[in-house]
This record gives sequence, C-alpha cells and structure tokens, in this order.
Amino acid sequence: MPLSLRRLPGVPSFIQTPSFAAIFGGAGYVTSCGDYENGAGIATAWSITYLVLNVNKAIRSKRPIPILMLTAVAGNGFIYGQKYFREYFA
Repeated sequence: MPLSLRRLPGVPSFIQTPSFAAIFGGAGYVTSCGDYENGAGIATAWSITYLVLNVNKAIRSKRPIPILMLTAVAGNGFIYGQKYFREYFA
C-alpha cells in the first residue's frame, strides 16, 4: 500500500504525490524534446511549490521517508534551477 494512502505523518497526500510525479515527468518530456530552458523552468517552479507545501510537515514528522522525498525534490530544484537561472540571467 502506498505510504500516501496510509496517511503517515509528513508524507504528502495521495493526490499531491502522483500530481507532482506527473508534472516532473512532463518537465522531463519537455527537456527531452530539446526545450531545455522551459523544461528546467517547469521543474524549478514545481520543485519550489512542492517545498513550500511540504517542508513543515516533513521536518516536523522527523521520519526518513518524508525527509528523503524533500531532499530529492530540493536537489532537483537546485540542479534545474541553476540551469534555468544561468540561461535566464545570461
């Protein structure tokens, strides 16, 4: 059973988890089509959105799964954010 269905502390809801997965998949698709700037922008924007919505719950839960999810999304936002902002401000 997915952790989001069990309503564990710190884990995003069952609606948030597949929604963000689909959005990040869409950002990957945009990037694979050769539009690197928009793909990086989509990934950065939605990474920031995920962090804003879930950082408090994940840290307060003190559980490894929510913190690992938060770390993965923060890393994704950092990597794509560097690419996006370098191209945007260059």
